[in-house]
Amino acid sequence: MKFILLLLATVMILICSGAVGKTLFFDDFNDGVINKKLSFTGDWQEKDGHLACVKSKVKFNYATPAIPQEYYSKQITIQTKGMITDIPWSRMGVALRLTPRDALEAQDGKPTGHLGYALCTAENGPSDVKLLNEGIQWVNLNPAVRPGLNQWVWIQLTVTEDGELIAKVWLDGEKEPDKPNGVVKEWQNKQGNVIQNNRPSGTGGLVGKAMEAWGRGGAIPMYDEVEIWDKDGASEIKNVMNFSDKLATSWATIKDDR
Repeated sequence: MKFILLLLATVMILICSGAVGKTLFFDDFNDGVINKKLSFTGDWQEKDGHLACVKSKVKFNYATPAIPQEYYSKQITIQTKGMITDIPWSRMGVALRLTPRDALEAQDGKPTGHLGYALCTAENGPSDVKLLNEGIQWVNLNPAVRPGLNQWVWIQLTVTEDGELIAKVWLDGEKEPDKPNGVVKEWQNKQGNVIQNNRPSGTGGLVGKAMEAWGRGGAIPMYDEVEIWDKDGASEIKNVMNFSDKLATSWATIKDDR
């Protein structure tokens, strides 16, 4: 009884101190039902406890949670566990866009350009996870992390309050690194010009590209435990923000509201 009271008191102190993180989105894909709070380009399926990009229309196929733009003006982190199956030719990772999708793209699914940074693998064979600027410029990480085929890897991308972009990558089963694998202090567009307003104005989410190789099957990017949180870190009990009333609601409630 004393332990329970002490635990409750500790939780109340954390809440009152503002140290409890707010998870803005979380899905572990265990119910086999596509989350209504996700929007997609390309064909995505939820099966066997994972989300998979099974068919690609273009290089950048997105799964983006519905999070109000105001949260992208502060520190925000997107993290997922990802894996490539069958053959090692697939783009798999997370992305933060600097420009929202326009009306034309929303209609036909064709991107007007990547318009931001991705932290992902390349589709031209076994690949390290790298930063990709505007869909054109690859930036190597240090240390480099190259997941094997059918091997889970954790991918985490943070935009700090100072506008820096911080990348962390580590293999599943290993410890999250204390230091980032890569840092971008000045965001650039594909012409190499520094973007002064270096905050995402589009959404953050998953980016994937399923590949088909004639006579060899295909490559499918798969994802698990997708989570987005604010500057205070992820919620330990997965309290997900209900944006309709700005109150935290339980993960069970979110899963029911599909």
